Amino acid sequence: MKYTIKKCDSLVKMQAIHKMAFGEDTWPGNDHEFWVAYDEHGAVAGFASAVLMTTKVAFFSRSAVTLKHRGNGLHRQLIDTRIKWARDEGAILALTYIRKYNYASLVNLLRRDFHFAARILIAAGNDDFHVMFKALHGDARKLKPQLAKFIDDMLEMD
Repeated sequence: MKYTIKKCDSLVKMQAIHKMAFGEDTWPGNDHEFWVAYDEHGAVAGFASAVLMTTKVAFFSRSAVTLKHRGNGLHRQLIDTRIKWARDEGAILALTYIRKYNYASLVNLLRRDFHFAARILIAAGNDDFHVMFKALHGDARKLKPQLAKFIDDMLEMD
């Protein structure tokens, strides 16, 4: 199946799409970039969001693919779209997180050369998350200081 992925600047539209995918879960933020994937009939097939952090870290905050369109490579296309955007913005590191048992997303991230950084237990929901990262330029081992700072900052937000 062929998809068209377009950047979306309408926060109202994105909030509606986010609510369809994640219910009452926390909105990622108005400062994020958003992309919407459409199928060949113009229907929404999925979306993704990301934000560039001040430390030259791109945080891939959300991604969802509708049930009808799963298994067609759309999630990988949404990952690739955000990787290109992050590189174009000058980021050196991409970070994301996934729920522990979201195997489809885990496999797609591993196929795009993401690596495990940490496992975090979020007390409020008792959800178990894996934090994953990808070096966008250069050697991933040289990015450990930025990665450690970002994870520390994430933990302080709770």
